[in-house]
Amino acid sequence: MTKSISDSEKLFLEDGVDQGIRNDGRDLTDFRPIVIALDVISTANGSSRIRNDELDIIVAVKCEIISVTGKNEPQTGGSILVNVDCSNIMDKISNVAPSFTEEDYSFYITNIVKDMCFKNFDLSKLTILENKLYWNIYIDATILSFGGNMVDWVTIAIHTALRTTRIPKIHVSPSISTKENNKDVSYTVSPSVCSGTPFPFQDIPFIISAGCIRGKVIWDMNMQEQICSKTIIALSINSKGECVAMNKVYSNTLDLNLIPTIINKAAEISSEISKSLDEFFSNKQV
Repeated sequence: MTKSISDSEKLFLEDGVDQGIRNDGRDLTDFRPIVIALDVISTANGSSRIRNDELDIIVAVKCEIISVTGKNEPQTGGSILVNVDCSNIMDKISNVAPSFTEEDYSFYITNIVKDMCFKNFDLSKLTILENKLYWNIYIDATILSFGGNMVDWVTIAIHTALRTTRIPKIHVSPSISTKENNKDVSYTVSPSVCSGTPFPFQDIPFIISAGCIRGKVIWDMNMQEQICSKTIIALSINSKGECVAMNKVYSNTLDLNLIPTIINKAAEISSEISKSLDEFFSNKQV
């Protein structure tokens, strides 16, 4: 990464981490406080906006019916299409990751989220009528302000938006036989949001990233810490606390003996985030 802090600032930060003290006062394992706003986009099936001291992210979820009637190849489920738009923060990205263009960086973040969060999602849950109608779920994240640990916070924002998402109730014509594959299907969409089915967000893992500064593992790095980190590793943790994917964002060296400790701590942090969101939504009665 490009050096965007002075040598004295870097030394101060590294000395602090060495003593277990971060430049913003947090412990090495602490995540930053979060501000959440729900249903910020009225035309979406679910949406949220989350902010911390650096990042500001909006996520919109839209559900679209697709018909595969008449297609020769059988389909086993719908699709989830993810897009992370980084165009608003390109001036910041160029200071930290100069090798990336706007499109490259958006594509890079999008692929990490898709591969680590949605690769193992059971798409058959998006079936309306087998071999005829399915749901396409569009998840669009827009980064309004740049900061450290962005991938983790994008997945938190996505989780928050999916918790507000209701997949509309569909009434399919009873005269349609599932064996009549070449006939169009007649259906109506219920206008009632409340009658919709909650999206199965429990199946979506969280991404939890760890950095390493002077051999100390730190979590939820701010931008200065991310610049100083010699290693960043992202872990995908499911609702059972299992690590289902791992991505080395970049690394000079990493002590392999640290991996079990990192996985266990990531699972603990993921559980804490999930419980915090559960409590938040319970209070909101969404």
